[in-house]
Amino acid sequence: MPPAQVGPWLKTPNAAFDGSTPSQVVERGEMDHLCRMLYDLESGQPG
Repeated sequence: MPPAQVGPWLKTPNAAFDGSTPSQVVERGEMDHLCRMLYDLESGQPG
């Protein structure tokens, strides 16, 4: 993802996080969910 899109992505609700934004996931201390999503995307694993 281009660096300019990271900020908006962090603030956009995401179905993978039950409608929470990635920033909210981090704020709740659920960084493992975000890391898993990024790993799956990078490795080509289905979500």
